[in-house]
Amino acid sequence: LIAVISDTFDRVQDSADQARNVELLRLVVEYQQITGDIGQQKTYLYIFNHQIDADDKNEEVMEWKGRLKEIARMVKSIQVHIDSKLSRLLTEERMLVTNKELDEKIHRTLRAQEERLGDQVKEQETRIMQVLRDHQEQVSGLIKSV
Repeated sequence: LIAVISDTFDRVQDSADQARNVELLRLVVEYQQITGDIGQQKTYLYIFNHQIDADDKNEEVMEWKGRLKEIARMVKSIQVHIDSKLSRLLTEERMLVTNKELDEKIHRTLRAQEERLGDQVKEQETRIMQVLRDHQEQVSGLIKSV
């Protein structure tokens, strides 16, 4: 029974190592996608090589704990990078909203000024027409008197 359990444990450990390597590869690819490295003209070859020292199980456990810390560090680094990009995007979004609001305010102000100027032009036209009529009447009166 102990031999069967030991054999099963070894098989689980082997598949765990393979799963870990696949997950590390996925993390690398995800990091490159987030940072924008994928799709550019850079080409990398990643080689994952894992060797197990069967003589020292404590070392293997410490190595596993070290791997977990490294994965946690990588995840934290990716999270910081994502947060930074998100912060920049939110800032850009706020700037776009602010610019849009400013554009709308400028357009409203320009429309109001255009209306006021139109009213002033109409008033001036009315005054000029009245002055012209008055002058025409005066000229007509002078012509009749002569």
